[in-house]
Amino acid sequence: MLADLEKRKEMSGGKIGSVFWLSPGWLDYAGKNRYVWERIYKDYLKWNDADANVNFGIYRKAIFLDPKPLNVYGEYTPKNILDFSSWTRLVVIRQEVTLDRLKGLLSRCVLKSRVKA
Repeated sequence: MLADLEKRKEMSGGKIGSVFWLSPGWLDYAGKNRYVWERIYKDYLKWNDADANVNFGIYRKAIFLDPKPLNVYGEYTPKNILDFSSWTRLVVIRQEVTLDRLKGLLSRCVLKSRVKA
């Protein structure tokens, strides 16, 4: 949603499939002292450390898409980032993106809904 295919190719050096893409929210707390990613992978999918190692092992790194001017990445503590990085064994890299693509997608949805009405 935040970056189209061309932008992701550019950010990944053409190796789009070797990157785990993070958007704001993944590193948030989801209650019960659990991150959103923990609720999904550990609680819902029941992954353990071995599962994470196998499934995240296909990626070289994680890229956090940080929408400017919000600078969401700066709101996370090093612990938020390190907990994810330690469990997935992926380096997390911040990449600034604009909200233009998301704005365009939402505008198209609004226009489509008005045409149907």
